[in-house]
Amino acid sequence: MAKATHVIAWGEVLWDCLPRGLFLGGAPFNVAHHLQQQGVNASIASAVGDDVLGDEIKTRAARSKVDIRFLDTVPDLPTGYVSVDINEKGNATYTIAEPVAWDRIPATNGLLDAAKNADAILFGSLAQRGAFNRKELQKLFAVGNARRVMDVNLRPPFDSSEFVLELAQGVDLLKLNDDELAALSGVDGDLADQCGTLAGLTGAPEICVTLGSEGAFYWTHQFQVSAQSPQVEVKDTVGAGDAFMSAVLKAWLQGGFEEVSCAKEALTGACALGGYVASKEGATPDHTG
Repeated sequence: MAKATHVIAWGEVLWDCLPRGLFLGGAPFNVAHHLQQQGVNASIASAVGDDVLGDEIKTRAARSKVDIRFLDTVPDLPTGYVSVDINEKGNATYTIAEPVAWDRIPATNGLLDAAKNADAILFGSLAQRGAFNRKELQKLFAVGNARRVMDVNLRPPFDSSEFVLELAQGVDLLKLNDDELAALSGVDGDLADQCGTLAGLTGAPEICVTLGSEGAFYWTHQFQVSAQSPQVEVKDTVGAGDAFMSAVLKAWLQGGFEEVSCAKEALTGACALGGYVASKEGATPDHTG
């Protein structure tokens, strides 16, 4: 019997404060939630405060079947939250509280043991805004042979290109949107040229670019493919890119991006899942029914 796939999603877990209420979110948690719904074992490595909002995150995360063994409690910092403003097109802007509990994610012995056998460690740029987390994440990379997957989140004021490029060194798969690609590559031109430049700057052999309503683009040195997003009535875009990332990551770990025809199919499926989430409120709607 084949070994079950295990992904550690490392980084922020928080409350998205939307006009319609509080929604559980944070990019790594969102990806873990959607991976779990697709049958991939996913653990969230993060931290919450010793408060009511932290307790509620643990309750809801457990209900979603995400492994919360590495969801730590930090007694002297509050649970994270983000104020989200949605414009008339459903696009979001974010105001991110700091410092909060997820700024202090410990590399516990249990988490290090899990990292030794994990297939992939998914991490973002936002949760590395502090030196503590950057140091602890490196401890995970020092054990085992998990593939490194970075999900770029350029959120002002944590959007220095030089800083994010440093964080991206040595990744196996890099995911970002087209605006982030332009900012980090620093060049004009088509997507393939920009990806090639970014690969040279980071060493990333594979790059996935989300294009909003226009779909997505996948780049390797060997080939490039694109896929269209389905037409949906957008409720809000919060978490749509994370759902997309989960589908890409599942297919990638199962060899779905090793040749053009499979990559096209996998990318199309990922766009469909991202579109579904954009048609719902909040970042983690159920899609198992």
